[in-house]
Amino acid sequence: GHTHCICGGKSENHASHSAVTYTAWDGGEINYENGAAYLYIPADTTVTLENDITIGRNKTLYLCLNDKTSTLASNGSAHFIINGAGARLVICSCGSEQGTFKGRTDGAGNGGCIELIKGNLDIYGGNIGYANAEKGGAVYAYSYDQNESVMNIYGGSICGSTAVNGGGLYLAHSEAKGEFVPMVYMRGGAIENNKATENGGGVYIEGDKSEWFGIRMSGGAIRKNSAAGNGGGIYSHFGRDIFITDGEISENTAANGGGIYLNKYNPSGIQGLLEMSGGKVTGNTATENGGGIYATHVKFGSGSTGAIGFRNVEISGNKAKNGGGIYAEAGTYGNIIDSIIKNNRATESGGGIYLKINDLQLF
Repeated sequence: GHTHCICGGKSENHASHSAVTYTAWDGGEINYENGAAYLYIPADTTVTLENDITIGRNKTLYLCLNDKTSTLASNGSAHFIINGAGARLVICSCGSEQGTFKGRTDGAGNGGCIELIKGNLDIYGGNIGYANAEKGGAVYAYSYDQNESVMNIYGGSICGSTAVNGGGLYLAHSEAKGEFVPMVYMRGGAIENNKATENGGGVYIEGDKSEWFGIRMSGGAIRKNSAAGNGGGIYSHFGRDIFITDGEISENTAANGGGIYLNKYNPSGIQGLLEMSGGKVTGNTATENGGGIYATHVKFGSGSTGAIGFRNVEISGNKAKNGGGIYAEAGTYGNIIDSIIKNNRATESGGGIYLKINDLQLF
């Protein structure tokens, strides 16, 4: 039989997992036993997803994409929907090379492969993408309330997808409530080779009226994504917070903010926050400003609590017209401590840092 743990043996928590047996899946109806189903895509097979699959309240689908000869492919419009308290989708790939999930290609709706409305999404492995949607080329995640939707990326690749905004991943908030977007913890894996025709080639984070984090990154890579507008790697809008302790933002391209673009304060006057205590921003390109990072009305670290903006960070090999490494506009402030800013290039001004402010301190 097809037996392994839920992470496919590719997780830092692997030792704590027990082996389970998966059943071959043909893309049809899913039968849950005691609220769970364990399915895999057979080797040397392409399974077609003919209809949307909704994972509802207190249901967990464990899906193994197997190895490089295994493919799950949408019929062009079908995708997974996670919607219900206790709903969960867990994706892994147990082969030495990743299996693939090719999502919808109709360019409509939210989430080319997966639409997370309420519940949890855990990705341990697999190539998830090669899709086209309006918001979230590969994955769209929404949250109405705090902790209502959580996404964990341990491994695998969110890749090769296109959207208007959020080529790889789109994080959305409730229009009614506004405070919260889904909590995303990126511990490994990659968001790569995605494209936005507007903003957020890799990741697009909505904002509204409250200071609430959009993504915590402690490993992995956001790389080789592109946006015709702003934020090749990450686009963060209206006061959303980004915390990075490790990992890399590399080789992304955009008009402004090749690696990371942080937009102005929100209507309540709350500023966005970028806090990095490790990691690298390298080899990104902006055709206008901020090859590595573009920030306007942003805090580098939360000064009121003594947190540091940048510590032990490398910002290198980025290029732009102005601010090859960092472009900081009005209202941005913070500290850069024990970090390396090197080999960045500007065709006009500020190869390392371009400041339109006077409240950024270097130590």
